[in-house]
Amino acid sequence: MIQRLKKTKALGQQILMVFLLCGVVIAAYWQVPGYDFVFDDSAYVQQNDMVGKGVTIEGAVWAFTTFHAMNWHPLAWLSHMLDVQCFGVNARAHHLVNLLLHLLNTCLLLVVLARMTGALWRSGLVAAWFAVHPLHVENVAWIAERKDLLCTLFWFLATGAYLAYLRRRSVRNYLAVLLVYALGLLSKPMLVTFPFFLLLVDFWPLSRKLTGRVFLEKVPLVFMAGGAAVLTVLAQAQGQTIQSLAAFPVWVRIANALVSLGKYIGKAVWPSPLGLLYTYPQPALLPWLGFAAGVLVVFVTVVVVRMARSRPYLVTGWFWYLGTLVPVIGIVQVSVQAMADRYAYVPLVGIFIMTAWGVPELPGLRSFRKTLAAAAALSVLLLLPVTVQQSRYWRNDIALFQRAVQVNFDSTPAHHLLGFALAMEGRSWEARMHLSGALTDTPAFENAQVKRGVELLGQPGKVPEAVRCFRYALGVHPNSPQAHANLGLALALQGKTAEGVDHLREAIKIAPQLAEPHLVLGEISQRDGRLAEAAVQYREALRLRPDYAAARLRLEQVAGSDHGAAPPSPGR
Repeated sequence: MIQRLKKTKALGQQILMVFLLCGVVIAAYWQVPGYDFVFDDSAYVQQNDMVGKGVTIEGAVWAFTTFHAMNWHPLAWLSHMLDVQCFGVNARAHHLVNLLLHLLNTCLLLVVLARMTGALWRSGLVAAWFAVHPLHVENVAWIAERKDLLCTLFWFLATGAYLAYLRRRSVRNYLAVLLVYALGLLSKPMLVTFPFFLLLVDFWPLSRKLTGRVFLEKVPLVFMAGGAAVLTVLAQAQGQTIQSLAAFPVWVRIANALVSLGKYIGKAVWPSPLGLLYTYPQPALLPWLGFAAGVLVVFVTVVVVRMARSRPYLVTGWFWYLGTLVPVIGIVQVSVQAMADRYAYVPLVGIFIMTAWGVPELPGLRSFRKTLAAAAALSVLLLLPVTVQQSRYWRNDIALFQRAVQVNFDSTPAHHLLGFALAMEGRSWEARMHLSGALTDTPAFENAQVKRGVELLGQPGKVPEAVRCFRYALGVHPNSPQAHANLGLALALQGKTAEGVDHLREAIKIAPQLAEPHLVLGEISQRDGRLAEAAVQYREALRLRPDYAAARLRLEQVAGSDHGAAPPSPGR
């Protein structure tokens, strides 16, 4: 009877904690459902033809076979399709789903951590920090980061399934672990470190002896992680986002990774300023910063390992933080950012565990439980307004990119993004100020010149300026397929057809998956009366992009006419 009363009381406390966490999440993010689509939400939802059709068999096949957006995350694509199926292309609904997923992740973290440790209130504090920390705004307020939220959801569900397997070892329970883990990998491959994470959980709080059987349990998970990692590398290589060793030498990557490890912890303690884009430290400072950060990481690691017997939670918390950051720490450098707030979504839980379990164990503080509880509650309340303010920067593109410029004024991509956001709103004079900076900066951002050239193509009399932009971009990055394709179009518009065709064919050679160059080649052939050649190009464009309306229209023109003349269309 007494045991039953204790279980009832514990359940009641857990339910109360869930309600409190729901209130905290809603208080932090209540404004988000009123925000717009931002940044590359267009590639995921607004301008994605497959997602825009809702849930279809064709869309499901595409989700599992595409490397669109330079990644492989079919379940994330399917979730966006389901949103469109239910709500249409509606920013409010998509934001609400993201918010609900964050809420579920928060509650699951509480339940799983409490079940593993038996410490409800400390688990609740970790979940509260997870719920309200400003570093997590990017994951919640950015619709395109649905993949992070889904990945984390299945991460915590897989952990719960693992606990169920340990309570009753059966094939069915083990298959449940594999199934949920597979769903997580299908959401985002950041779950590749999950087998390592389970070994940490085995050590603490489960206190399992790390025998051969414990390691063998993880082997199927390791093979699944390896497959997901290969697919991710292929996707990012196809999207040409993996940077070469010439651009980012090994020592630069290692130094930046060490510095980033320290910065994430710094932002966890003092979450300001936070922005969308973080650039590498200055080359002259990077070796020294990397060395100092490396010494600090080694020192903390040695201390934690030496305290493994007396305070095992430090080992799990610290290596949880280090291990889960490995896929995104920049050793394999994707794009040009030095770090990103969204990468800390799961890793920071390790630091939260170290704090929630470690601070009460400090000498002299064990007898001040009420004071520590009040301080813990105060820490959550202090984070709340910072999160509310940080979320406001995500209300639209201009607010987001203005904040990015404020945080890192020397960031060329930030100025470039703000310039185009202002141009889209018709604020041309302000846009030119930011775009001119983007056009005269370092070679790493030739994309700014390409986009500026595309903008000029759509303006009367600006084709020569567009040509100069595309030529400059090729001077920076000779193998840019977008620059070749757009230069070919611009030259064709100037009447320099032969040179234009050469650049269009070069674009196809570099990136065979691009449909746009085939469309322009078809238009040139159609204009010159070579209708059979034009039809071949239009069919190839449709093969590459079955939903390409412009190519379908041109093919119908060619099929229904013996003499179609279609000038190349600017601004593709």
